[in-house]
Amino acid sequence: MRKRGDGGFTLVELLVVIAIIAVLVAILFPVFSTVREKAREAQCKTKLMQLTGMIALYQADYTYCPPPPYFNGSLYIGGLSALHPDYTNGDWSVLICPRDYVIAGRHEEAKAARYSSYNGRIVMEFDSTSATPWNFAPLAADGESPDLSADATDQTLSKMRLYNWGGYNNFGYDDCWYNFAAGRWDFWYNPDNGDARPAWIDSWRHYPRYNNTKAPDTTIMSHCTHHRDRYGTTVTQWKDMLVFKSGKADTRSVSQMQAIDATYGASEFRMQR
Repeated sequence: MRKRGDGGFTLVELLVVIAIIAVLVAILFPVFSTVREKAREAQCKTKLMQLTGMIALYQADYTYCPPPPYFNGSLYIGGLSALHPDYTNGDWSVLICPRDYVIAGRHEEAKAARYSSYNGRIVMEFDSTSATPWNFAPLAADGESPDLSADATDQTLSKMRLYNWGGYNNFGYDDCWYNFAAGRWDFWYNPDNGDARPAWIDSWRHYPRYNNTKAPDTTIMSHCTHHRDRYGTTVTQWKDMLVFKSGKADTRSVSQMQAIDATYGASEFRMQR
């Protein structure tokens, strides 16, 4: 036992202090982690809102919005990549979600290719050893999953694009493909092909897609899928960051956005009302 007035601490006192610090760290670490993730979500929403403004400027210059994005082997053409560098003021980082871990360790390569987290989901996300990692992942027949057996360089296939040019399918992917015979991008429910107008659209003028220059303000420009694993491992737990043509950004439940409306047989991703 040390006497009154001696300097320092006893071993027991040091162990008590260490134990208290350990308890505090265990309590506060989840709090700090949550705060950090909330900050990343806020940054992501801010970037998405900035991009809607840039697209508006692009449309004012060209009278139309950027076409669907695709990878030509070295560069991303179209989509949000078309905004860089002229409309981003040379700041490539505005195209990247702060939670995009798909390109971890490959940022310089991604920057050189004009990659954007918000264009779509690429093969690299599902197969890092693929010979075509930067191409958008082809959509499987279910309209929801990647088809890694398909040729990712084939632009006639529907891909996991998130930039809403031709109109989303029920799972939130832009269901468009390139029609080489006609020399244009095609999409589901194309009035030029004689397709019947869906009952949930008041008129083709109100079709929620960026190919429609008169699209309503409720039209989704893109949604970010990079935050899903923070919420859980199943679709019922996932949440995406969405941004609308109006410039408003929001966090939405993926399962609710994909739920099929009993009246119209389409999801909120597809209808965007």
